[in-house]
Amino acid sequence: MKAFTYQIATPEGTFASGVCELLVIPTSKGETGILADHEPLLSDIVPGEIRITRGEQTTHCLVGAGYLELAMNSATLLVDEATAKPS
Repeated sequence: MKAFTYQIATPEGTFASGVCELLVIPTSKGETGILADHEPLLSDIVPGEIRITRGEQTTHCLVGAGYLELAMNSATLLVDEATAKPS
């Protein structure tokens, strides 16, 4: 599966960044899944869980409200807070 870059930023700085194959974010219209070569997108983000998948590994984190900008295989998430999801 083709990969793309992502960055999760909070007012304190970059929370996480890297390369993934699937990014699932909570929006006001439900969960949105993003794959490489997705068309450009601007979306809201509502508080909830983000899933970041690369290969067989999926990382979960919790985020507050914010926005997603997706363009040219690069996703930027600007959120008011982000934390690792407890296991």
